[in-house]
Amino acid sequence: MAPERRKSALAPQQRELVEEMQRIRFGSIEHLLIRHGLPEFDDSTRSLPDFRIKGINGPHPAIALGDTVLKDEAVALLDQFREMGSGVVRSLKIADGLPVSFTLEQRPGGRPPAAVAPSLLPARPPVGGVALAEMPWRR
Repeated sequence: MAPERRKSALAPQQRELVEEMQRIRFGSIEHLLIRHGLPEFDDSTRSLPDFRIKGINGPHPAIALGDTVLKDEAVALLDQFREMGSGVVRSLKIADGLPVSFTLEQRPGGRPPAAVAPSLLPARPPVGGVALAEMPWRR
């Protein structure tokens, strides 16, 4: 029996994905980047919740619990991303807050698309929002 994995033990990017799946509950996440085995939301990522006319809508109750033990489906998804390394998940199907299946975007031969190339820009500006240190101007 494998040891249980808890939400609190996840990397921040993994925790963000698990919480987004719980928030959507039923639906899909589209254009999810995977870099170095970690999911990454960017401006092109879309969450598409399904709303049922008669049925359960709204976030999964587990989202309010804080730290929880991850279900096997979530663990398997995160493990597949880690093994994959880099890629673009075109569509990740979610049912009751858990991943069901995903479609991976690839170029011929199984190569990842160019969209997952490492960015040269920092993910966020340095402390204080200043990208460059101030330099005194002298004449």
